[in-house]
Amino acid sequence: MPKKVRRIKVEGPAQLSAHFPLIQSTLKSGGLIAFPTDTFYGLGADPFQEKAIQKVFQLKKRSAGKPLIVLASNREQIAKLAEDISENAEILMKRFWPGPLTLALKAKDTLSTLLTAGGKTLGVRIPGNSLTCALLEGVGPLTAPSANPSDEKAPASADEVANYFGEELDLIIDGGETPGDKSSTLLDMTTHSPVLLREGAVSIADLELVLGVPLHKTLDIKQ
Repeated sequence: MPKKVRRIKVEGPAQLSAHFPLIQSTLKSGGLIAFPTDTFYGLGADPFQEKAIQKVFQLKKRSAGKPLIVLASNREQIAKLAEDISENAEILMKRFWPGPLTLALKAKDTLSTLLTAGGKTLGVRIPGNSLTCALLEGVGPLTAPSANPSDEKAPASADEVANYFGEELDLIIDGGETPGDKSSTLLDMTTHSPVLLREGAVSIADLELVLGVPLHKTLDIKQ
């Protein structure tokens, strides 16, 4: 049986708004939430609070050398996270957002270096899930690494999240099962030519078709 943790069950965006005061106060106080996305359940914290970001790393037992992905609901929120967005990035945003494509963009220098693992880029995306977007619209951008300890299977249900973390989490938003098959595709858009950092739900063929050029690939991509 799942360990006990505070949990709210919602079946769609319309039910979520009633819970915004609780969710907002949890995040404002530096708490951690788990929430459904268009891939797996994510581990959410306020990306503008360094102490909250530290909690994400501690809970996941994540290496400080691995940056976090942040989800946003619209371009206005993206503008608070990233800058100097390239023409190719704009093309991909228009074609694949909302959806499971994460773009590594130049991070705003006001962000915590813990969020970017000391680098200059930040992975961001607008997810293709109406419940997730409604959450982000109501509370702002959220960190979104998968809600599991590092090296464990990413969770597709609230029960799996509860079994991983139990009362160490402040809140779970239970939106039912997520697709849970593939992570988002990750591209570095800060180089002269886009570089594929992780294969995922958006295919290489579709990306190359839209961009009109072959993608460069890192040597350590998991096949």
